[in-house]
Amino acid sequence: MDCVFCQIAAGALPARVVHETRDLICFFPRRPNLLGHTLITSKAHFEHIGDCDPALGTSIFTAAQTLSSHYAKALGATGFNLLNASGTDADQSVPHLHVHYFPRTPDDGLNTWPDLPRFQTDMDDLLERLKVPAQG
Repeated sequence: MDCVFCQIAAGALPARVVHETRDLICFFPRRPNLLGHTLITSKAHFEHIGDCDPALGTSIFTAAQTLSSHYAKALGATGFNLLNASGTDADQSVPHLHVHYFPRTPDDGLNTWPDLPRFQTDMDDLLERLKVPAQG
């Protein structure tokens, strides 16, 4: 078991756990980026979103709602952001499914919408290449 998040989920490594369900464990990262920054992590090992059953998404959203309600009372948070990086090219630092939960307060200084570089493309061509075929 080389995965640090699997070790935390198994209780083999310590963590500051704020919430736990059958499928998930929610804990503070070692170096939080914001007051209340919490990792919502699958207990089972999946490298990223593409590897898990889509039903796990319901558990993640439910955990985010639970944290939102609780952090609103405990921290005065008025919103939140969820961030997931799936794959090394998306800057995923730990190859285990996790979502960063950032409770937000007015003037917390966090910029979650970066100034992205502009690009040019034929949007109709892009639509043809990326449109998901109808199923069923």
